[in-house]
Amino acid sequence: MRLPRTGRGRPLELVAAARYLGYGPGHVGEMLDDHRRMTRRARAVTERLFYGYAS
Repeated sequence: MRLPRTGRGRPLELVAAARYLGYGPGHVGEMLDDHRRMTRRARAVTERLFYGYAS
């Protein structure tokens, strides 16, 4: 099953999520970059606190 897409090829769900989170039209890529940055930080914190890995 394929998700409906916008004219730029982005799934409509990503566009809707970006708008809901306060990103302006055409800023889905910025939202994805922010999400990836936050998840990398969260992973580093989890590894440091739970597994004792140094960052």
